[in-house]
Amino acid sequence: RSSLKKFIYYTLGQPYLNVFIQIYEMSIGYIKGLLIIILLVTILTYIGFKIVGLEYSIIFAILSGLAYIVPYIGSVIAIIPPLFLAIAVNKSLLLTLEVGVVFISIHFIIGNIVAPLIFSKTININPLFALVAIIFFGELYGILGIIFAIPITGIIMIVYKNFEPILKNRREPNDKL
Repeated sequence: RSSLKKFIYYTLGQPYLNVFIQIYEMSIGYIKGLLIIILLVTILTYIGFKIVGLEYSIIFAILSGLAYIVPYIGSVIAIIPPLFLAIAVNKSLLLTLEVGVVFISIHFIIGNIVAPLIFSKTININPLFALVAIIFFGELYGILGIIFAIPITGIIMIVYKNFEPILKNRREPNDKL
């Protein structure tokens, strides 16, 4: 990492190095935030499923946490196996409703309160703008676009904010000629 920083500094200069550092810090912040959310979803889902008495709670909790990597769609996919187990294997409508309520409650709170707070602090993106970015990149690139929409949008914002002044500074000496 330090050799890359030196390379950027000596070949492109300090303004470009600052952009590189901001992108690096934003990426690390995004990964840390995502890991916190995955851990939180896993723990809360495990506790909730254990309380309602669902078998294989730990497996479904891990699946639910990992599904959070794919925003919105992952949650929809992750609810199918526990609901199927509750209704098909246990043949219990009450257990199915309880599993659904636990799952939807956790994902509603995480998706609408916790995740936007974490990502708005680590990436500095408005939650509504993040949703638009997910839809846009999802439409362009499918599932990979959905997964990488937030970090790509963060990178685009960093580049835009920093390169406008860099480009203006590069033009000024030529304008004086």
